[in-house]
Amino acid sequence: MKKDYYKILDVSPSDSPKRIKEQYLFFAHAWHPDKFPAPAQKAKAEERMKEINEAYEVLSDAAKKAQYDKEWHGQQQDTEESVREKWSPYPSSSQTTAPTPDVSEIKPAFGSVSVNLFL
Repeated sequence: MKKDYYKILDVSPSDSPKRIKEQYLFFAHAWHPDKFPAPAQKAKAEERMKEINEAYEVLSDAAKKAQYDKEWHGQQQDTEESVREKWSPYPSSSQTTAPTPDVSEIKPAFGSVSVNLFL
């Protein structure tokens, strides 16, 4: 499966080339391997920089971006809207009310309890 280059650079398909370049420079500066002294961190930063460079290489070239968009949107199964509906705590537009539970079989745990509020 291809990587989501838009997610890597935190841009949208409709963003301008200037915005894509700004994001590339921001992430390239933030993830430059020379900023991380520990070997494990440096290795992670090098891997992240490869992804950032690969994403910018594709999204900065109009022809490569058009080809990527054509392939990516053909493969993409979960759209942003479907993911939002799937993980949202709020009901979707198709489910406006919660299902009503069947309360006929619910029995009190301690029998009937009466409370005298007028002492």
